[in-house]
Amino acid sequence: MKATKLITTAAVATLGLTLLAPTVLAEGGDAKKLTGNGSITYEEDTSTNPPVDPEIPTDPVDPIGPTNPDGGALSVDMVPNLKFTDDKGQNAKISTQQGHYQAAAAKTKNKKGDDVKRGNWVQITDKRALKDNKTAGWELKANMTQQFKNADGGVLKGATIDFTNPAVTTDIENGFGAGNPTGVIPGITATPTVQLSETGGAKPMAKAAAGSGFGTYMIQYGRSDEFNGGTDTSANSIKLTVPANTPLAASEYTAKITWTIGDIDTI
Repeated sequence: MKATKLITTAAVATLGLTLLAPTVLAEGGDAKKLTGNGSITYEEDTSTNPPVDPEIPTDPVDPIGPTNPDGGALSVDMVPNLKFTDDKGQNAKISTQQGHYQAAAAKTKNKKGDDVKRGNWVQITDKRALKDNKTAGWELKANMTQQFKNADGGVLKGATIDFTNPAVTTDIENGFGAGNPTGVIPGITATPTVQLSETGGAKPMAKAAAGSGFGTYMIQYGRSDEFNGGTDTSANSIKLTVPANTPLAASEYTAKITWTIGDIDTI
């Protein structure tokens, strides 16, 4: 009886395989066709992003100011150091009158090592994972976190900085680089005129609407004549104003501007 039971069990198992085999091999009733899968898994990239030319966004350039050493999926990659001069590009003269000074154009080297002049710019990157299958958008703000001061503690009380003539660019291959002379990208809004002051707090500089903003973007203030229809605005788009009758020392004064990026309406 034991032998009979063993033989019966083996027979049932063999029969089960025979019945299941056609279902595995056939697809739509065709035993000569079978489909496999391919897969890839993404994770967020938190590496840093080197600066690129705002007017030829496929080209790397030397940084014109501090670059962020910390990687992140949403990041401020580079901000400018602004050098203000008189209308002749010289050091400002001490005066009792209200002072108006323009930030000099940004000077950098392109990938060939040639010297190029650009409007001062900020570079940001959004490479975050999608939420509900769309980008979250972002907002870039700037804040004068230290008023202009000199080494002896002297302060340019009431001094303000005005940003004008913004142009937004991204990868030229997407059609928004040098071939986009307007500096306008759908879904991305740069604030036309912004004034920063020691008491004004953080001001919105640019915003990407929800569903927009994925990639690396440059917000440039003023453009060279080569990319602005023959008009060079690179050296007259960021203005420092110092109130009249401000006591002045013959020294350098330095301010701090902090740039912050985050989700819309969260910073």
